[in-house]
Amino acid sequence: MSEKMLVTQALDERDLLVKKINDKIEKASFIDTIKPNEDKVFEKRIKKEDYVKEATAAYQQITDLIERFQTIDAAIVDSNAKTEISTSYGKFTVAGAISLRSRLRGGGAYDGEADFERRIQYKLQSEYDETVVELRRRS
Repeated sequence: MSEKMLVTQALDERDLLVKKINDKIEKASFIDTIKPNEDKVFEKRIKKEDYVKEATAAYQQITDLIERFQTIDAAIVDSNAKTEISTSYGKFTVAGAISLRSRLRGGGAYDGEADFERRIQYKLQSEYDETVVELRRRS
């Protein structure tokens, strides 16, 4: 079943899911010990069968939330790949604009090496400054 929501709603829910998943993982108990002559687990002091049910239910809740997170995350990526916007650099998909912004801020895999616009601006400015200094020296 497919549901529709705004990208902003999806972003909010994705952020909330991160918190929920981490909280449930933190609070869940999946391993405990039991003595051979006891019928209750050591930490929780409940019957082994009840502990197994709790652990199984907690694990299922976590995996269900992870699946929802992945579904929403994939839908956001898909939307960003299809939705076009106009920027001062031209028309881009949202994903392309995000990539450009990251590149211009020196982020991403190239660690600032892909900020071509700034590099060419510095190169032009540097050559201009050197030429002006040389011309003044000759005069």
